[in-house]
Amino acid sequence: MPVLFHPVPNWTSWENQGGNVAVADLGRTGGQDLIVLRIDHPNPGPNNAFYRIGRHLQGDGTIQGGWGPWIEVPGWASGQNQGAGLAVADFGAQGLALVVFQVRHVDPGPNRGLYRIGRKLDPNGIVTGG
Repeated sequence: MPVLFHPVPNWTSWENQGGNVAVADLGRTGGQDLIVLRIDHPNPGPNNAFYRIGRHLQGDGTIQGGWGPWIEVPGWASGQNQGAGLAVADFGAQGLALVVFQVRHVDPGPNRGLYRIGRKLDPNGIVTGG
């Protein structure tokens, strides 16, 4: 069986320094949503991180509920990245949270791994609790 790659619409970066995906039930409806992260490396300028939500991920990889807008991860502040990732954590009564990770290239010296948590993630992927 051939494996198909599905396009992520409106991928506007010309040069990337990382990307990742996570799957979670953001609306707690019993379905799955796809969260896509991209690290844009504009030249010149610092990197920026953006994510977007593909609603209602199907078993064949298609998105049935459409795509939300690109949402910028604030405070990324890295000139170069060696990787990135994201995950969704369920904190029970405190709600869902978006966990974002970056490997920041430091010259000279070893790279740095950094993460942040965006609390109270709503069904549209918006962090509403800081």
